[in-house]
Amino acid sequence: MALREAVEAGARVVNLSLCLRLDPAAAEAFAADPIWDRLEKEDVVVVCAAGNDAADRDRVPVLPGCLDRPNILMVTATGPSGDLLPNAAVGRRTVHLAAPGGMLLSSDGAAVPVLVSGTSYAAALVSGAAAAVIADHPELTASEIVQRLCRDAENTRAVEGLVRYGHFRWPR
Repeated sequence: MALREAVEAGARVVNLSLCLRLDPAAAEAFAADPIWDRLEKEDVVVVCAAGNDAADRDRVPVLPGCLDRPNILMVTATGPSGDLLPNAAVGRRTVHLAAPGGMLLSSDGAAVPVLVSGTSYAAALVSGAAAAVIADHPELTASEIVQRLCRDAENTRAVEGLVRYGHFRWPR
């Protein structure tokens, strides 16, 4: 429902910080939901968190991040040093980017500052970058935005072989 409302409201970027492990029949039904076709058709970039269970998403897939669609981007998290967070999920084929997601200053909701970490924060950063690209280049398709973010990634030693494209760099 929320994704349909986002499309109807004209959203161009959606951040999904969730990782669903479903049995094969449920996964097939989830992937067949027409919303995924609609998000792609309406040029919505879908940025998904890879999860905080240290799993290899190539072996332990989650949805929606592991849906093979050109408008979907899955992101894992690095700490201040650029190394992966210890609990960050990886995936040489399925996780597109690693982005800063560790030791970030946030609020606990009651205006108290706290340090946070996780792939959801990394996905939020990449979602913001996708929105920035759209602001500068509204003519680009969702697929082109995903390609641009992946193309600009740096394949650092810390994430080499653990993610598909490398460490996120803010788009130029």
